[in-house]
Amino acid sequence: MSCRRKTFSIGTYPDVGLADARLQHQAAREALARGEDPTELKQLKRPTQNIAAGETFEAIATEWFETHMADKSESYRSRSLRILKKDLFPPLGGRPVSALAEPEILSALRTIERSTVDIAHRACQLMSQVLDYARITGRLERNPALGLSKALKRVKVRHYAALTDPKDLKRLLLAAQDYRGLGTVAIALRLSILLFQRPGEIRTMRWSEIDIEKSWWVRGVG
Repeated sequence: MSCRRKTFSIGTYPDVGLADARLQHQAAREALARGEDPTELKQLKRPTQNIAAGETFEAIATEWFETHMADKSESYRSRSLRILKKDLFPPLGGRPVSALAEPEILSALRTIERSTVDIAHRACQLMSQVLDYARITGRLERNPALGLSKALKRVKVRHYAALTDPKDLKRLLLAAQDYRGLGTVAIALRLSILLFQRPGEIRTMRWSEIDIEKSWWVRGVG
């Protein structure tokens, strides 16, 4: 450190109270003891604090969505955007991310949970991803949404009946192959036999995802 005298400004009364002034004074003395310049440390902290105070959850979520959702399927993008706009932006969108804390986030998730537990868990995951992005980009010190899913009700797993007898499976495959109803349904049934994909994935197939020459179907391309 330089031997030149420096003045460390804490602030003026009553903007800075006596207790706060004592804390800042003690922190400055500890910084000097470590060989650090308290005035430089204060200047380094100020830009991050100003940026964080001016960044709302909605603004950062929109930035994250444009950056991280570009390569996702249209159905996943639409579902995620709907949760953000319908469930998360109304209670939390205008809040600075630096001001968000666990109780406030959990309260918003509880409101969603009262309607649909599954959507509440998806909203929690989106919230955590957005706030983690804010942390990585220097606008948040820690992610307050991390681990909040543990405070939500567990999603009930639905078990569907499965064919375990090969004879029953044979009858199902023959019935699907011999279906003579609506043309698009017949094609979807045949594709299900060949590809073993969920009905929703078959239904949302796009020509841009198909490579006829290589006989490939790549989900989410195009």
